Amino acid sequence: MQRQSRTKTTKAAIAEYWLGSREGARRFPENEARGNPGAPVCFACGSWATGGDEPPDRWTVWNRAALDRCHIRPRSLGGTDAPSNLVLLCSSCHREAPNVGDPRYMLEWMAARGTHFARWFEMLERVLQTCGLKEEYARIAAADEQGQVLIATVLELRSTWIGTHGWYINESTEEAVIAEAVRRVSAGLGSVP
Repeated sequence: MQRQSRTKTTKAAIAEYWLGSREGARRFPENEARGNPGAPVCFACGSWATGGDEPPDRWTVWNRAALDRCHIRPRSLGGTDAPSNLVLLCSSCHREAPNVGDPRYMLEWMAARGTHFARWFEMLERVLQTCGLKEEYARIAAADEQGQVLIATVLELRSTWIGTHGWYINESTEEAVIAEAVRRVSAGLGSVP
């Protein structure tokens, strides 16, 4: 049996408020989705929430987006289900978002969250330092300017090499995937400088 959300406000209504109204734009100008309102992304980190084959209907495409409705002011603290009190976040951002009564903290947190890609590259830097893989990565960067081989290896490892807690890949698992991908790609380069 599929779990029903208690929030009845549609994702399209939430997107229309934040992206199509002056009030929404004024309240949260840093919204990652503002660049292209017809392409659903997480309001905080900008992660894509639909495939490339989705129809271009500006607002209804948001209803099918793989995004969570997230209360700015939690329902348990008096928050409503009005579009002005809801944002659309990827599940990772939703899990990490603040649950406090003052909406200012949620909007500030989303603005400072940083894009998914920026956080991934921060994680890459941390893994290279922690695992002593800076030299190996430098070799990969010299041989694979676009990073296509490394990215393909990361994606392959995500689907074949790891176990997940449900569908979620936690940060420590993602770090292990990055380290293993760097090691495998570097080993595959052989003696290439």
